[in-house]
Amino acid sequence: MAMKQAEVINDKGELSWKGVRNEIYYKQRFEDPYIAHVIRYYEQEAEKWINTMNCPEYIKVAIESFKKEEEIIEQLLVKESRKNLIRQLTDKLINKHVNQLIDMDKTGVKEMLANKRNEELKMLTVLLTRSPGTFTLILERFQLYLLSRGKALKENKELVEDPVAYIKALLDLRLEIEELIAYSFASMDSFNRSNDIAFQKILEDFDLTPKYLAHYIDSLMRVGLKGKEAEMETFIDRIFLSFKLLKSKDAFAEHHKVCYLNVK
Repeated sequence: MAMKQAEVINDKGELSWKGVRNEIYYKQRFEDPYIAHVIRYYEQEAEKWINTMNCPEYIKVAIESFKKEEEIIEQLLVKESRKNLIRQLTDKLINKHVNQLIDMDKTGVKEMLANKRNEELKMLTVLLTRSPGTFTLILERFQLYLLSRGKALKENKELVEDPVAYIKALLDLRLEIEELIAYSFASMDSFNRSNDIAFQKILEDFDLTPKYLAHYIDSLMRVGLKGKEAEMETFIDRIFLSFKLLKSKDAFAEHHKVCYLNVK
């Protein structure tokens, strides 16, 4: 089949297709060169972006690039070829630069977590969902962050002198992280598991946790939350979760028994 104007380069330097499709001619003269052209372009651009932009800026331009190319290739390429191009784009825009991206000075994941930049973490999740294997890198930094928060509580001399205040701070941290996971990390199971592992370590790293948890429950029983049934349910759920993660259940039971006898 004769072809006229099968492929053209517009004023932006982009290849585009015009004419009636002949599959062999189309692949040799348009599809293969088009894919090579796009990959070469983004390989060069990504190299510039990663060295001139901060982490949120790179995330934004990478997401926009995927969106732009997906809209274009929907009209130009067959399904299997679209998948091939996106796989190559993922490699050039994400896999090749992910380590440098998430560890960027002052704007990487560590700073996002420390400064509660949850929207930026959410956008990072959107980008990295295209390459799920990269989340192992985020999980490592996420768990280190949680452990550092737990350590800070334990090293707060004023806080550790007050069992009720300490456990409340611990439960508040747990709630904060659960909300972070739900908002920024799409409630992914891997982050929930990592949260449980880190929280369990925080509980176990402080010898007084069983005793303090017993005192906290005793305090709630003494004071009560009359007329605040919903709030009481939340407290009970959070306490039960802490107890479930606590390895020293026997120590907790002993302390709780002492508190109970004192009440009587």
